[in-house]
Amino acid sequence: MNKDVLIRITSIQIPEGEDALPEISLLLPGSYYQRNGCHYLHYEESIDGLPAAVSNFVKLKGDNMEVRKNGAIRTRMAFSPGSSQETLYATDFGTFSMELCTSSLTWDRIEHGLTVQVVYTLSQNKMPISECRLRIDAMEAEYASPLFS
Repeated sequence: MNKDVLIRITSIQIPEGEDALPEISLLLPGSYYQRNGCHYLHYEESIDGLPAAVSNFVKLKGDNMEVRKNGAIRTRMAFSPGSSQETLYATDFGTFSMELCTSSLTWDRIEHGLTVQVVYTLSQNKMPISECRLRIDAMEAEYASPLFS
């Protein structure tokens, strides 16, 4: 069953050897569905300076999360606690390789929604760039207004 959801994405990046950057928070409409034991979120994101929207797909199963981006940004990022993954991050301005090392990943299906938290280190050329803390909250649209306002 497909459900319309409101998705809040909150991100904090802590550059290597520096203080945390200001929190970034996005509130976007999206969809949620469950199939074959997996939970899925889909949402479109517009990013300043990019000519087209980015279509995001989040897949959750067990202690794993996969994020696929298509459009002006193209990548596949896999998160699993204690593991590292190299991936390509492609934009209209070029493609670069990055490594994701997942420290922790928790998610829970809650009444009328879903919540996800992941902490990972982002590296490039084997050099840490930043620690990233990502939280995704998705709530069925009809229940989200008072919670996400």
